[in-house]
Formats: sequence, C-alpha cells, structure tokens
Amino acid sequence: MSTSNTPTASARSDAASALALLQKALLSPLTIGLPPNAARNVPKPRKPKPSNIIAPSTFRPHVLARDRIRFWSSPHTHSFHESIIAELPLKAAIILFDGLLISVEPKTRENYGAGLLRFHQFCDEHAISEHQRMPASEHLLAAFICSWIGKVASTTADNWLAGLHLWHDYHGAPWNGHNLVRRSRAALSKHVPESSRRPSRPPVTLEHMHALYQRLDLSNSFDSSVFCIACTAFWSCCRYESFQ
Repeated sequence: MSTSNTPTASARSDAASALALLQKALLSPLTIGLPPNAARNVPKPRKPKPSNIIAPSTFRPHVLARDRIRFWSSPHTHSFHESIIAELPLKAAIILFDGLLISVEPKTRENYGAGLLRFHQFCDEHAISEHQRMPASEHLLAAFICSWIGKVASTTADNWLAGLHLWHDYHGAPWNGHNLVRRSRAALSKHVPESSRRPSRPPVTLEHMHALYQRLDLSNSFDSSVFCIACTAFWSCCRYESFQ
C-alpha cells in the first residue's frame, strides 16, 4: 500500500517544488532582451501620485508601470501556474513567460501598466472582488470603458484594453472583450473630450514639397529618406482624396 503511494507522493513533491521555483523566477525583474547596462540600472518605483493610488493588495505590489503585467496577478494565476508546470518543464515555462513579455516593447508595457492601474482603481471603487477581476467578464470590461466616456480619447481606451488583454494572456485567463466591449468603445469614441480634439491643419501643397526638396541634401541618406517618406505620404493623401 505504502509502496504504491510513494511515486504519487514524490510526483506531487516535485510538482510543488517546480511551482515554487517558477513563481520565484517570475518575481525576479525581467532582464532578457535588455542591454547589459540596463539590467544593472533598473529604476525604482516612485511614490504614487494621489491620482494613481490603489487599495493595498498582495496581488498588486508597488512596481514600475512596465512591470505590472508580470507582477500583478489574481487568484486565477496560481491555478494557471499549476497547469503550466504539469504540462511543461520548468525551464521551458520560464522561457515562455519571458517571451510573452519581450514580445512587447518596454514603453508599450508602460502604457499598458497605466491601463491596469485605471482598471483596478475602477474595481476598487465598485468593490469588485479579486476573483472577478481576472478573468474579467465582458460586462465588467464594458462598464470600465463606459466609465471613461467624455474623459479620455478612444486611442487611450484602446491602449488600456490592449494592456488588459495582454495581462489576461500572460496569466492564462480567457479574454471576454467581444461585442459589448466594441459597443462601449464606439460610445466612447463619439464623445471625445475637448482636451483631445485638435483643430484642422492647413493642407500640404506642392509649394511645400518644392521648398522641402530645395532645402534637403539628397546625397545625404537621412535627407533622402525624409524626402522619400514625404513624397509617399503626399502621393497617398492625393490618391485618397481623389477617391472620396
């Protein structure tokens, strides 16, 4: 009886050990894909501004905005890590998680981190439980976006949703941003705040293009590239207008 149970107990012990090692590795700062000096000169998170304060939680440690995708979690994360360890060797699992992060530029992850902050502030305000935050239901995601109608530009909301989507992918949670969320985004785009509006600019004319040509040195590779891009943009705009 004891002999038949020994392999099971050993397997459970190995799985628990691998899970602990994986979680320890994921609590270390990401260094893969960074220049050598960047790994040594990692900035420390600053004290948050009053507008960036969230309720204290073990699921959301105080880290840099670009690290929130990695370090902010939910009760769902633990069960996901268990399933990963049951399927993949520890080394492969760590490579997987690191690869998911380096697929996105640090500056983009920083923008995504801002969206995570706003989402959790919304959840704190409305007493949304930790279990409901990930995977977030479509109604929760749509309500979050609608709460910003008339306050932010649609591009800002799109970045926030992209960050939430990556956060769900990284922690193995299903993404429910479907029809209702698209409707919410459409509503937000129809009520852009005045601070996000810009007056129409005068069109670029042939005279502008001639002036640019005369002041660039086309023997210089940079100047030549600038003029090529300007010509392509000018031609494309003209073609677009001709089809309107």
